[in-house]
Amino acid sequence: MDIRSLIHHQPVLSNSAAKSVNKDAAESVTMREKKGKKAYRKRVIKAYTDHVDEDKLNSLKKKIYLTSQLEMKKYYKIDNKGQQLYKETWFDKKKNVAIVHYGKVGYRGKTEEIPLDEVKTNNDFLANFCKDCKADGYYEIPQDKHAWVVVQFPLKSELGNKRDLWLKDKVQEYLKNHLGWNGLGDVDGFDMGQKKLNIFCQVVDDERAVSSIKTCLKEYHLDLNQARIATKKIGEKEYTLKFSHKKIDNFEL
Repeated sequence: MDIRSLIHHQPVLSNSAAKSVNKDAAESVTMREKKGKKAYRKRVIKAYTDHVDEDKLNSLKKKIYLTSQLEMKKYYKIDNKGQQLYKETWFDKKKNVAIVHYGKVGYRGKTEEIPLDEVKTNNDFLANFCKDCKADGYYEIPQDKHAWVVVQFPLKSELGNKRDLWLKDKVQEYLKNHLGWNGLGDVDGFDMGQKKLNIFCQVVDDERAVSSIKTCLKEYHLDLNQARIATKKIGEKEYTLKFSHKKIDNFEL
């Protein structure tokens, strides 16, 4: 349940109190957009200070603290066979469990669900997870140390037709899921124009990512025969074409 959902699950207030809370809650949304999550959390709690009893307020603080502390953490390492492994965790708010996902980069790994009921337990779990990963030789890979992969599709018109817009959304949706569950990386965004759709991905292994992306596009019927896939390693300025079903002379974004 997100923070805005929490607001709607508070007890019914008087009309004057409700107006005050709604105004403060609305202002908190704006503040979140301008000043970030920390300011937003403080503002939401303040909005209820005069209208919610102490137990309700503490419960709200606990839920906000819980959702803010348990972000996704990802770790990698190279084992003694030269294989790159991954291990990550995140919090499933609906189930109130921590998900631990681990395996070999480029392959869908195994998952475990660990129930988390108390704030202290949640906080300790994340700290222990990071500590255990580091002790086992795992390390974090900063975003600026990821390689880039771009998946490009020619558009039917300058800015794309209805089919192109559908493809934009679906390719991002399926690639985000596919790359994540195979420990490879994430989708970083897109651009459209000049009769081209470019979808950008940040990955830890560009060669495996190209192969995995081709599999995903083929499996979900996402115009693999029209796709062009190019990569850019750390430190490189230009993308290098790695796949195109149709031969092209030059690759440009």
